Amino acid sequence: MSKSPTKAMRRKSVKPRTDSQRTKEAFLSDLRTRVRIAVDILSHHISQRKLEHLLRLSQGYLSRLRACVSNPSAELVANLAMLCQDPPTRLAELERFWALPAEKWPPPATPATRTARSPHRYYPRKSKGNTP
Repeated sequence: MSKSPTKAMRRKSVKPRTDSQRTKEAFLSDLRTRVRIAVDILSHHISQRKLEHLLRLSQGYLSRLRACVSNPSAELVANLAMLCQDPPTRLAELERFWALPAEKWPPPATPATRTARSPHRYYPRKSKGNTP
């Protein structure tokens, strides 16, 4: 009569994580941290529900992100980071954007100015002489 396998024998062997798995986990951890910080900053200026509405997210999604139940996308974290730069101004811009009728978007392009086109403002030309 053979014995049934013990629990330890029935468990699958644990494979060591690869570098790519560790990198992915570190990236997701970084995204989760950044989204928590961003939501905390923005919560001083707008309710989470209204922010979800402005960002076209489902109700409760930001709460799930803060609780680390869901993983945020890099795009969402980037958008939240942009809003955190100047919350009152950026949130007002976002509200104005969604208030525009679709045919009004994109706004008319402004003509480029000479200084905007010139790369030399930021990157001066190198002199052709033999200066050290």
